[in-house]
Amino acid sequence: MSVYKPQGSPFYHFDFQWRGTRFHGSTKRTDRREAQAVERAERERSGTPPGGYQRCMSLDEAAGRYWHEAGQHHAGADNTERDLARLIEYFGAAKLLTAITGDDVAKLVAWRRATRCRTPAA
Repeated sequence: MSVYKPQGSPFYHFDFQWRGTRFHGSTKRTDRREAQAVERAERERSGTPPGGYQRCMSLDEAAGRYWHEAGQHHAGADNTERDLARLIEYFGAAKLLTAITGDDVAKLVAWRRATRCRTPAA
């Protein structure tokens, strides 16, 4: 948390950056814990796009954006598209990126190893 009490002020202030924009101001609180609560609320508010949309992208949104900005330009774009579809199949399109844990990734790797088709050696 970045709350501080400027010299000569009875109130704590907050100061942080989010996506290249600086947010700062007085919390109008003299108690540090209350000031930190105000800062948390400001951080949440700053991370929410206008209209109250989700703060974090869903896997489907992220995969679509990645495909349009980078994936379709890969030399093996068909493989990239298939890999993105596989991730969406496993996690679900609505899964938020922040909800994917390290344990989820480990389970995905195990699932992928179990479902991989291998051609027999000649």
